[in-house]
Amino acid sequence: MLKQTFDTVAHAMYLQVSEAPVMSTVEVTSRIYIDLDKDRRPVGAELLGVESQFPITIPQALLDALETYDFPMEARLAMGDAKSIGGRRAVTSDYAQLLDA
Repeated sequence: MLKQTFDTVAHAMYLQVSEAPVMSTVEVTSRIYIDLDKDRRPVGAELLGVESQFPITIPQALLDALETYDFPMEARLAMGDAKSIGGRRAVTSDYAQLLDA
């Protein structure tokens, strides 16, 4: 399961990889949070402060956290498919349709 949502009111993006209940949340940075289940497996990742316009910049810290917390390869590839701009990743308007799914 891979579900991405974008909240234009809260300026947040969420990448959900499991329907398990969230038992804890780890603050990676002041803008990046990782939700974990009771076995400390990833449930989702939240990126705050995302502008409502595209491209969305995906911080390297989020990409690193997806690997550190052993997110499924599908989730890592979804973020890795974003274009690299100045050493950081960005979600282009073509990819934006997936965020609204």
